[in-house]
Amino acid sequence: MRILITKPDALGDQIIVAGLIQQLNRQLPEAQIFWQVRAGMEVITSILEDTQLIYLEFSHYVEVEADQIFHANPKAIHIIPYDLNPLDDWTEKTWPRIWWWKDMLGAVDWDLVIAPSMNHNWFSGLTMRFSNAAKRIGFAKNASWQPLEDSLAITTRALSPSMTDQIPSSLAASEYEKMGELFSTATASSLDVAAIDLRPGLEWRPKEKRACILPGVGVQKKRAWPIEKWIQVSKWLEKLGWEIQWIEGPHDSEMFSDDASGLERLRFGADQLHALTLTMGEASILLCNDTSYTHIAAAIGVPTISIFGCGQGKRFFPKRGQVKPVQGITIEEHSQWHDFIDVWASVREIPVETVKLAIQEVVENQNFEPAYCYIDVSDTNTADAQADLRQKVFDRHLQMNWENWTRLQLLRESELKMKDLLDNENSKDHI
Repeated sequence: MRILITKPDALGDQIIVAGLIQQLNRQLPEAQIFWQVRAGMEVITSILEDTQLIYLEFSHYVEVEADQIFHANPKAIHIIPYDLNPLDDWTEKTWPRIWWWKDMLGAVDWDLVIAPSMNHNWFSGLTMRFSNAAKRIGFAKNASWQPLEDSLAITTRALSPSMTDQIPSSLAASEYEKMGELFSTATASSLDVAAIDLRPGLEWRPKEKRACILPGVGVQKKRAWPIEKWIQVSKWLEKLGWEIQWIEGPHDSEMFSDDASGLERLRFGADQLHALTLTMGEASILLCNDTSYTHIAAAIGVPTISIFGCGQGKRFFPKRGQVKPVQGITIEEHSQWHDFIDVWASVREIPVETVKLAIQEVVENQNFEPAYCYIDVSDTNTADAQADLRQKVFDRHLQMNWENWTRLQLLRESELKMKDLLDNENSKDHI
């Protein structure tokens, strides 16, 4: 049996499903399991037990690279990075990589394809369609497909995800539990959403009274609790005798600008996930925003305070480890379009005292129940957030912008050729 899992998502999303894929591998010992990720995410191999890397060379003949698939060790989970990111702009490199991937999938007999992404993306949809697998499992369409996905499905129906089995999607239920439901469909047995096996040596081994602070959120800085508030918390902990370890992860440098530029910190690059995980595992308590750091900390088991905005409710609260979410609640609650809001009051306005209290509850009472902070934004610049949000959604999706419109035109022009390719798997008439 040959199984392909297509998940070209971010690092935290990979960590959420990692334990389920490990269980799938152990329940089906004779199966070959391949886990396709977007380029850069293969770094998870450095921290996950039972995983191996397979690099497919785009410049090589498909038949040569398919040989790696045929001879893969069934005892391991094979992570395949491929340089197509569904959130990137389309360039002259996009179409050739799509055609190569199509031929690659067609050169292998697949029995099962799983797309564990609640918000559909075009790459996983194409992967399902091109695989010709007898069974293709994913989530049913929801009201919050990623931008352009809905228009793409209508404009070029040939590109719509093609599944044989769908389970209901939910933007309110736990992401961990919904992923467990999806993978249980593949195994016909229930799976433990909390289970995960890291490489030996990555277990929690705390150093006394060490607090690790990871204030970064990558490139979208508005998702972060303000650095000046993190500094206030660090000074409070220092007075209580705690050692503070600041950590700057990949793409976090902007958080350490201006007044925070002088903070002494450890820096980790995108290829240093193993070293970062080791360092996180030495903390007595870890403080971060709702990022991949939260899910890595949950996998390690280190007691963690994680600050969440309210745009997606409790959806990404970890179901493993020892994580106490601190969540601000404002008028943005349950908005799946929170990325259009310039200022996230539900994060920014969480008081320092709320975070201090959460730390005390974890340290003194091992209380990991979520802490909620109800924020009145009537006197802030976000009082008009709902009206501003509606206008931005209108501008982006009804009026369109030149980039999105150009992309839809490109898809429209390619529709007939794509249909020909999908209907005739032997066609080599690539654009």
